[in-house]
Amino acid sequence: MFKIGDIVQHRQTEKVGRVVGFGCRLTASTYFLTLKVKPLKQISFRNIEDSYSEWRFVRHQLPIVIQSPQRKIAA
Repeated sequence: MFKIGDIVQHRQTEKVGRVVGFGCRLTASTYFLTLKVKPLKQISFRNIEDSYSEWRFVRHQLPIVIQSPQRKIAA
């Protein structure tokens, strides 16, 4: 089960975003649970709402930035 704030990836389009809400869709007299997903900053697409089963959890790791020491060159 996903919760608000989880990072998820769409199984077909492979787009990644953060869960911002839940919803439901009525199809052929059956209710389907949906997820409302907002894109991450570096990926641009509109908010997506799709069936719960179309999403998978992604373990999101923030990139590590390593700064090298600046060398002074004698002139």
